[in-house]
Amino acid sequence: MGFIVSIRNFEIGPMKAHEYRPVKERLLFDPNKPLAGELKEDLPTSKKGFVGDLMWPILTLIV
Repeated sequence: MGFIVSIRNFEIGPMKAHEYRPVKERLLFDPNKPLAGELKEDLPTSKKGFVGDLMWPILTLIV
């Protein structure tokens, strides 16, 4: 179904409105809704993490 939607330019459901809004109204977002991803406060940081916490899972997958 993803192949048909991408090749035939076939829009389904709510995505149809979101795809036509930039073309017809020249708006990239819905003005009635708040912007997604906008932070209202700073995120907390942690000092507990190490580089090894990122590397061990990747090395395990490679091995």
